[in-house]
Amino acid sequence: MTQPPSALHIILAAAYFSGIAAAPLSAQAEQDAGSKAQGAKSTLTLAPQGEWKLRARQDTCRASRVFGEGENQTTLWIDQGGKEPNYNLTLIGQPLRHSYGRAVRIQFGEEKESLRSYVRAKSSKGRPVLTMFGVAIVPPEIERKADAEIEELSTQRINAIKTFRIAESIIDPLEFELGSMAKALNFLRGCSEQLSITLNRALSSKSGKSQPPELLNSSNMARLIRYPTYLVNARMEARVEFRLTINAKGKPTNCNIRRSNRPQLFDDAVCLGLMKHGKFDAALNADGEPTASYYWSGVTFDIR
Repeated sequence: MTQPPSALHIILAAAYFSGIAAAPLSAQAEQDAGSKAQGAKSTLTLAPQGEWKLRARQDTCRASRVFGEGENQTTLWIDQGGKEPNYNLTLIGQPLRHSYGRAVRIQFGEEKESLRSYVRAKSSKGRPVLTMFGVAIVPPEIERKADAEIEELSTQRINAIKTFRIAESIIDPLEFELGSMAKALNFLRGCSEQLSITLNRALSSKSGKSQPPELLNSSNMARLIRYPTYLVNARMEARVEFRLTINAKGKPTNCNIRRSNRPQLFDDAVCLGLMKHGKFDAALNADGEPTASYYWSGVTFDIR
């Protein structure tokens, strides 16, 4: 099912930021500088403890695995909420303590590095949690001149991915020894295709008391989604089309970027803002009962 996005329009005047003395680094320059800064740090390598655990949930599909031992033990969740090959990544463990800065660098195998914003939290057991939304294993080009969709991975490229690296904004760079990703990614692909059918069904019903999820604080979008200051200074504009999974309690649980035409950090601004601050009424099924479903829309970043 294809649902055309309704446009949310964020307009910020560049003059508002005119008091900033110096323009920050571009996204590419910032990424290069970060790579050099952490190049001398020793990497903490985490070996797997057991196999991937694969689970189909009501609103997402999850592959999880534990890596490392003792105080370095870290759990990795890879969640997929739709057919698009992008994921929510969640890391839980002490190596993520005292995270700082606004972005981390990540890399799957020998694919391109990407600079990603993240959310910090604590687990129910008090362990540090770091989450990134809408992550593509093969990141799009930092400077995208036209609309770009997430690239599908061939079997050969999937088989070549043996590690996941994360650095910058954490105490020590981490390398997870993933081994073969084929089983986990194949499960996520099949599970999410079925999940997509199920969640779209809630939107397709036009009878009874059914209704789609509703964003309750849409009138205050400029507070929900912040225009990255350094991208304003660079005079960069963008259009981002997205899809959120909203569970039966009205909580957003997954963010998928469907199409985007500018740096990936615009994608992060959309996902982070809506996942952290968006307040929703859940969709209703034909009987008027809350149900998990999709919320589709788009955001235009425009300097005027």
